[in-house]
Amino acid sequence: GYDTVFGNNQKKYGWKPSRMTIGEVKKAQKVLARATGSSAFGKYQVIQKTLAGAVRALGLKDSDVFNEETQDRIALYLLDQRGYSAYKAGKLSPVAFQEQVSMEWASIPSPSGQSFYAGDKMGNKASLAGRTLAASL
Repeated sequence: GYDTVFGNNQKKYGWKPSRMTIGEVKKAQKVLARATGSSAFGKYQVIQKTLAGAVRALGLKDSDVFNEETQDRIALYLLDQRGYSAYKAGKLSPVAFQEQVSMEWASIPSPSGQSFYAGDKMGNKASLAGRTLAASL
């Protein structure tokens, strides 16, 4: 959910991402990255570099709360950066769009069925069936 932290570490650190400001999330991501190797935060498991880019592009501030609305807004921005509008307009094939989205979220398989990040040091693997992604769009 919206309060998920990589490795389900939210309880260990006492973090509730949906109640934290973006600035607090950024600081917590540094702590998490040092401890686990990943800075993935929130429902969409947004990492430090991705969060920084989305915050900049969307005009968000460090004082904004990283609540459900903010997390959804970031996810929609990331989807669009990966070609969602082009896909919906018929300018990007479902296979090409899935490939793009798999590069954003490790749990979404590439068209090959594997995570784009399979075999990395974090142990990433696809956890969503390819048909599920196509059907949900």
